[in-house]
Amino acid sequence: MLLFASAGLDSMVKQLIRDTLPIIIRRDAGAHKEFEKFVLKELHVKSIESSLGALNLKTLASLIIEDSPKDALIQKLIKALTSDSLQSVDQLLRVAAHFGITASDLYKDLNQLRKVFDVRNRISHEMDIDFSQSNRNRFPRRKNDMISYTNCLLHVADNFFYAADKKLTCSPLHHSVSQIQRNNSLRIARK
Repeated sequence: MLLFASAGLDSMVKQLIRDTLPIIIRRDAGAHKEFEKFVLKELHVKSIESSLGALNLKTLASLIIEDSPKDALIQKLIKALTSDSLQSVDQLLRVAAHFGITASDLYKDLNQLRKVFDVRNRISHEMDIDFSQSNRNRFPRRKNDMISYTNCLLHVADNFFYAADKKLTCSPLHHSVSQIQRNNSLRIARK
């Protein structure tokens, strides 16, 4: 159940990245700041031989020829954020930062969350085998602990979803989009 909960969290967050991050970047100052940091990193040469602060001309050229360089960079960010598995606190916090979501909004006890991901990763990567035993027994897991760990991940998923939704619905742009929709409805009704 813990593996399925973590897979669900991973899948949901990646879908939120694809569906909502471009909108949130345009609306939220914290998300926009993280996007700016990403762009600066993308435009710097990643080679050791290059001089410090040199531009990555290949990336810059590819952006200049795009119809919308900002959209192209957002797509690069989306690809970067969705290419890894989100199975650690650090990976999850990195993505949350791009949404302008703080660690405390995600989950109050990050040490507990780290423990949950450690257990999840031990189960997933080592099949929960205790290598210190001569016959390699599995680590025993109490049912109540597993339920608690699973609920922790479900709580994080709920918090992430709620925080992203709040950023989508509470921004000043949301009201202008609603106004545009009303104006379009009036225009259609007049025809």
